[in-house]
Amino acid sequence: MKRFGRILALGLILGALAFVIYQLRPPSEAGQKAMAQLAGAQTFSLGAVGPGGSISKDEDLFFAVLASRHSSQLFGDLFERGTPEARLYALCGLRLTRGDFEGCAKRFTRDCSTVSTVSGCIGRDIAASEMVSAIREGMVEQYLHFRHKLTR
Repeated sequence: MKRFGRILALGLILGALAFVIYQLRPPSEAGQKAMAQLAGAQTFSLGAVGPGGSISKDEDLFFAVLASRHSSQLFGDLFERGTPEARLYALCGLRLTRGDFEGCAKRFTRDCSTVSTVSGCIGRDIAASEMVSAIREGMVEQYLHFRHKLTR
């Protein structure tokens, strides 16, 4: 029984040490690069766009940030530095990573009136408050579920 206790204690110590080391590491270089590129986004889209139905470069960058180490921090930085459309990607990421979505959403609706979006082949400006409401109602999670089904 003593041996089990020692092994358990050692496992807990090693787990805590690994967590601390992870927290001390900076965001990944790939994530930082993707965030810097996404900061200049001119349109917001999730899903296939254009006549060929391809995924936009900005969406690929969004998923690169989402998959990187400390993505919530990167999305917070993107929100501070990006265009209104980039800030919308940041809000999606903050919602998914449990970052400060609500605080940033309030600032976003106060600071931005509209954002340029593309859905399919249609581009249009949508009220910032309408987009924030859609994110709150689970738009991103629904899209992720759909995207996962397509990539199986």
